Amino acid sequence: AFLGRVLSAADPGAGAGRRVTVAEVLDNASRHLGSELGGRPEVERSLRRTLGETYLSLGLLPEAERELRRAVALSPPEAVVERERLAKALADQGRWQEADAVIDRALAVCAAATPPEAACAFALSLKTLVLQNLGKTKEAIKVGREALALLESSFPEERGELAAVLNNLGICFGNQGDLVTAETFHRRALDMAVAARGESHPLTADLTGNLAGVLDMQGKFAEAEPLYRRALTLQESLRGERHFAFVRTLTSYANLLWLMKRPGEAEPIAQRALALAHSALEPDHPMVAYAENTLGSVLLDLGQAREAEPHIRLALEARRRTLPAGHWLIASAQSNLGAALLGAGRLAEAEQELTEAYQVLARDRGVTHEKTLLTASRLARLFAATDRPAEAERYRDLSPPPRPAR
Repeated sequence: AFLGRVLSAADPGAGAGRRVTVAEVLDNASRHLGSELGGRPEVERSLRRTLGETYLSLGLLPEAERELRRAVALSPPEAVVERERLAKALADQGRWQEADAVIDRALAVCAAATPPEAACAFALSLKTLVLQNLGKTKEAIKVGREALALLESSFPEERGELAAVLNNLGICFGNQGDLVTAETFHRRALDMAVAARGESHPLTADLTGNLAGVLDMQGKFAEAEPLYRRALTLQESLRGERHFAFVRTLTSYANLLWLMKRPGEAEPIAQRALALAHSALEPDHPMVAYAENTLGSVLLDLGQAREAEPHIRLALEARRRTLPAGHWLIASAQSNLGAALLGAGRLAEAEQELTEAYQVLARDRGVTHEKTLLTASRLARLFAATDRPAEAERYRDLSPPPRPAR
């Protein structure tokens, strides 16, 4: 009866007078749930979870978090599904530390469960992604392998989640610099997604974009570009341009064009990605910082260092607010800031930013990682400009490939 009343709101004959969006129907359901089902906590819990999952699929993340928090509040202490879903809503907003705390509570329940439920495998998969984004790559790989083993042994029918954990492991290996292994995982993930969900599905679209990402990190630009285009077409048609996954892929595509030395083509795409990020996402969402940083990189290559600087500073400030101190993504944005200052002739400031960035990147990513090498090339230019040839030669010898500061 409750669902009948909620869905009737979409009937023009009932007074709506126009086509009603899915989000509006969900909002109407949320408004009435507490008053109509407040005495039926199990039913309300189930519907709150369904609303939260649907908001998640639409990329309406604050709304998803709201419903899933209510579902958790209505759940018994041993419930796993609601907590795993809430952690997903937090992770999708880039609130990694909060997501980690929630997922740990779910996994504590799983540790005492015999046999574990499928939601425990999903929680391990999500934990992999969360740890990776907290900069704990080795730990993330260990947890990801546990999730993969549990899914393969106990829940082989969950092929969509198998694809997700393969993808998460690919991200881990990619950020560790093992791009060959990362590509293998991403290809396996995409094949699994197609088998599980078909060619035209949001999961397939997202994993197509992620495979493109690991290819462009290897300099396989000709392979990456059509994959980015396909992912964007699918994501826009299936979920619209305001979904954070579309914003991420659009930003990555602009980054690819920049890598291919096509900054003139990259700029309007990077500008669009940034406008969407600001209009559709919360200010501290990681995609906002990514879009700001990417546009800054493009403007640097167009010789517009002064115009690039404010975008890079916004990215750096956001990452400092939301990531642990010493995280390599902070150093990567700091390297970009150093390049902007170098381009503007502010050499003393540039040296400080680039030196600090290089130290963090060399320690965390390694001296041969693309971000470290890019920063080394900038230091070589700076030392050449300040007439310190020995130091310039030291960094120039690293001969970095043209790679993004993501």
